[in-house]
Amino acid sequence: MVAQGDRLSPVRHIVLAAAVWIALTVGSLAIVLRVVLALPVDYFERERTAHTSWTLRRVAKNVAGLLLIIAGAVLSIPGVPGQGLLTMLAGLLLVDLPPRKRLERLLLRRPGVLTALNRLRARWARPPLRPPPS
Repeated sequence: MVAQGDRLSPVRHIVLAAAVWIALTVGSLAIVLRVVLALPVDYFERERTAHTSWTLRRVAKNVAGLLLIIAGAVLSIPGVPGQGLLTMLAGLLLVDLPPRKRLERLLLRRPGVLTALNRLRARWARPPLRPPPS
């Protein structure tokens, strides 16, 4: 005989899975929004100078960027809901990797990515990002 509490167990699992999914989606969108709104208009046009020293802030920024890239890759898997490409782009904007600029431009050339970024910026009264040079 099945106890009454055991019959509700699958419902609890579904509710927990839905709550985790909602929290991850809202969290990733909040991080993406924060990063995208902080970008200067000419971010993709100019070259960055190389940093020579590693500070705790820079290490934390790189770890956060790597976590966002991993989360974006997971969200890009078919069947997993979420903003995978935008999350990966936000992670790329944070990490200090040598091929970063090339990867950023590669992602921006995908259809709809720059449009989505500029739509987010317009919603928060920010000027649109200019596309990278060809």
